[in-house]
Amino acid sequence: GTPEQVLNAVTTIALGRPAAASDREKLLPLLVARQERAGADARQRDAALADICQIVLCASEFLYID
Repeated sequence: GTPEQVLNAVTTIALGRPAAASDREKLLPLLVARQERAGADARQRDAALADICQIVLCASEFLYID
């Protein structure tokens, strides 16, 4: 899918919601740059996705448990 679709899938799975505007503003440029740099190299594209997943999982939404 497109980088925006990928980001929405990641945030929906991890956070239970689509990517917010602030998520897109911060993460889309990183994802796009990493995917462009990876080109057709599937391992590098997977690494780019893994990095985005790691960043999302480090979100402040996971700092506190009610």
